[in-house]
Amino acid sequence: LLKTNTSGELDRLSYIDSVSSFSASSSDALYSILHDKEIRSAWLHIGSAQAKMKAAILHSVAQVIDPPKDSSRGNQKMATISNASVMELINAFGDENSCPTSELLLMLVQKPIMEPRLAAFDLMRAICTRGVGARLMLSQTGVFEYLVNRETESSKEGRESKYNVVVAIMNSEAKNLLAENIVKDFTDIVKKGPHYIETKTWDMMTE
Repeated sequence: LLKTNTSGELDRLSYIDSVSSFSASSSDALYSILHDKEIRSAWLHIGSAQAKMKAAILHSVAQVIDPPKDSSRGNQKMATISNASVMELINAFGDENSCPTSELLLMLVQKPIMEPRLAAFDLMRAICTRGVGARLMLSQTGVFEYLVNRETESSKEGRESKYNVVVAIMNSEAKNLLAENIVKDFTDIVKKGPHYIETKTWDMMTE
């Protein structure tokens, strides 16, 4: 991996896929990647990357944390990385981008460019499938408020991606540790679905 040429966009996209696939194979594999500064930076640093590249990096990290189902194994998920290793990856991603991961993702999901925004939602969702990850995300100021605000996403894809984050939280081990008002609001969102829009009565609109 160290000798792979990553100077071109296609080269780096291929490199990211290779590194993330290897990292997802086991906690030991991920450990070896995260403790090699050169490989870690080439994989996780988004910096001034173009939208497509940022999205690819974000999706690749998401797939390590929450691997896709393997159709060859009856749709069972691929090897699962330990929670401790996942937290190390989350911290490393933040370190490589000079910003805590939860704060960075909250900024990215509010950006106007669709591709990296949806990818940021995907990584947020993956993190929230882990109880420790869900608690980490919700400890970030503004995350809860953003997730329950129905007016922040106008696109179908954006609303569904945001909804999937809430579903991940409610299906995680963190649910039983959340405040009652948070569970109530999230339960309401899950029940009504991603495309629900609250209708205002004529009296409210003319006040």
